Amino acid sequence: MNTQPGLSRYRKGFILSHHFNGSSSIALKRATGTTSTSTSTSTSTFTNSNHAYRPRFFDTDAAGADTNTGDYLGAERNSSSYQYEYPTRTEAPSITRTLASNNTNSNTTTTTTTTTTTNAYKKVQVQIPFLGAERNSSSYQYEYPTRTEAPSITRTLASDYAISVADAAAATTTNAYKKVQVQIPPNEPDHFDDHETLSTSQRQEILAKQKSTINSKLPPSFSIQSTPPNHIPPNLPQDSLSTPRTQLSTLPNGLRVASQETYGQVSTFGIISNCGSRLEMDETNSSTSTSTSTISTTTGTTTGTTTGTNHLMELLAFSTGSHKFNATSYQNAMDKLGGVSFASSSREQFLYCIDVLRPNIDAAMDMLQDVVLNPNINNENVEEMKRVIEFQWMDIMPEILLSEGLQMAGYGPISTATPTTPNNMQQQHEILLSEGLQMAGYGPISTATPTTPNNMQQQQQQQQQQQLGKPHFCPLEALPNISAQTIVNFRNKYLLNPKSMVIAGAGIQHDHLVSLAEKYFGHLQDTSASSTNNPNEAPTIGSDSGNDNGNNNNNNGNGIIHSTYTGGSHLQTINTPDGFTRTAIAFPTGGWHSDDLVPSCVLQTLLGGGNSFSAGGPGKGMYSRLYRQVLNRYYWAESCEAFTSFHEESGLLGISGSSVPSKAGDMTRVLAENLLRLGMDLVEDEELDRARNMLKCNVLTQLESRLVLFEDVGRQILTYNKREDSKDMCAKIDAVTKEDLRTLARNSIRGMKPTLCAVGDDISQIPAFEEVERWFKNL
Repeated sequence: MNTQPGLSRYRKGFILSHHFNGSSSIALKRATGTTSTSTSTSTSTFTNSNHAYRPRFFDTDAAGADTNTGDYLGAERNSSSYQYEYPTRTEAPSITRTLASNNTNSNTTTTTTTTTTTNAYKKVQVQIPFLGAERNSSSYQYEYPTRTEAPSITRTLASDYAISVADAAAATTTNAYKKVQVQIPPNEPDHFDDHETLSTSQRQEILAKQKSTINSKLPPSFSIQSTPPNHIPPNLPQDSLSTPRTQLSTLPNGLRVASQETYGQVSTFGIISNCGSRLEMDETNSSTSTSTSTISTTTGTTTGTTTGTNHLMELLAFSTGSHKFNATSYQNAMDKLGGVSFASSSREQFLYCIDVLRPNIDAAMDMLQDVVLNPNINNENVEEMKRVIEFQWMDIMPEILLSEGLQMAGYGPISTATPTTPNNMQQQHEILLSEGLQMAGYGPISTATPTTPNNMQQQQQQQQQQQLGKPHFCPLEALPNISAQTIVNFRNKYLLNPKSMVIAGAGIQHDHLVSLAEKYFGHLQDTSASSTNNPNEAPTIGSDSGNDNGNNNNNNGNGIIHSTYTGGSHLQTINTPDGFTRTAIAFPTGGWHSDDLVPSCVLQTLLGGGNSFSAGGPGKGMYSRLYRQVLNRYYWAESCEAFTSFHEESGLLGISGSSVPSKAGDMTRVLAENLLRLGMDLVEDEELDRARNMLKCNVLTQLESRLVLFEDVGRQILTYNKREDSKDMCAKIDAVTKEDLRTLARNSIRGMKPTLCAVGDDISQIPAFEEVERWFKNL
């Protein structure tokens, strides 16, 4: 008899197969709780002591008959055994459901035993006395614990009651169609005339009286008319509409206005400004950084600590009102216009947005101008928003802390004593500084002098915190240093500079938006220390890498200073709601102006990922590499996902994952392994095609949203001073090759320190940073 697990051995298949901690599969045979040894050489026993489980195959002879001595394949089977066969079975399975409490040896339980050919496998019939009548054991009946009778379920079709009016009138005298008489308590009126004591005239009189006192008619402004109201613009014929395209205009003061029509009845517009948390300063920067202190003394207003200002500005944007409106009246006015408003901030840009019905654009723009230029910022409102930040930190998501940790570790403080150049970067080493909750991706670079306890304080005093390594969310220790005047001064210097602003719109006529921008924002004046000669030229930083020479003090006049990737480690112990440890490894990649931007996005899509609750088709990432090779392979992997973070001069590309604390070290190794594989091997053609198609699908689908379109128009104009259309973007995506992806991964990893970040209740299993760095040395 052939004992190899070939095709014939699988004709009837396994009974049940499981894997336990990398051991072999087993055939789980539930019967009497004992194990029997088969004469087949491929059958193994169930060992409870060491859980050494091995597969059990069915033995067949040449005719296909079963030769296994186990009788569980006979006609009589234990109904509770887990046995699954291929569709060659000829008999229907017998299923018996019993309660464990009724299978005991109590006096009240009556059992009838039917003995089969094998005593080890007998079917037990259990009488269930508490239901009164004997039931079919295979019926699905669920009752509450206190119920004493079986439920009665009646199913009928609606067609069974489709009778004529005459039949219905005749049937009222029968029991099938009689009016249910409601028992009305004594001394209570019969409001619904359940006893039919009212005559027809009395009924009509009561209805007429109710109509005279209850007004159910809608007012004319809300009623549905046969013709559209005058304030709603008419629909234009299709042949008079042109293909929507992005239009750009520049006002005399340098303010740029961009829009794209959608021909809908709702419009989205707002302001996007080059004002982010990277422009915030702290006391260390103002005392040690020459370039930063110059910015402070230029205007004489932005001095001292401004860390956390952007976070407070976002909370204050639409929640405290303006000179014309308080918070409540502003919200009521916006509701009457049929609009919503929100604000968001990032490390580089600040956004105000209003989504409103098209006929109310003028009134909404007037409100936006009042909120942006005349906000109600006082100490009382600022203190209230500080309390909001304190509450946010109490239940901040671990994923946010992980992202902040990567940013702070990748772009941390650098030495001001020795300029950072490609020649001496390898001689400099990293010093970890405690900066609130995050420090790791753009981490500190010290001087060439080795770090010792005697000179560490001196080296820390010579370090300057990089702009991209500053915290975006306001640290709790920074709240006492921020006042209402601090926020006002910061806004006047960075937010309200017209040459660093874009007024964007989606679903609005361009000429109309330009006229409103000129009316409400045309009077703004340039507040920057220096400006570009050409107002139509978009400000960029570090665009000419040949002239950079590795110097990080590149100030383009907008307060933006070049940040240098350093790599580093950030490990933070926090209390998480789920108890998982989250880990991430990242390497540098190009920024918004780099040729690696599109390949980085394709590579992120190819890696994909998700979590253990992801469901759906390819659009949900089920066929991405990380989902197939990590989430489907390792049972302890709770989540695993690729990420990118882009800025003007640089970016981060990496993989993050979460697991139980005991598997955090394994998760870190898996992340590193997948990053190394990108630089060693070419991706499969199928993977690349799927990633490119999925990225194009995601981009085009997102742009169907009016809000996303507004944001895309504004941010592209602010960054590139132009907007790339969908056709050109898709062409760039299709041009990415698998050689491009391997080159991108190699350039990111070779000669670079990794950025390692981990947050969780227990991070003791995370490998040391030196060990993780050694993993990538041989690429």
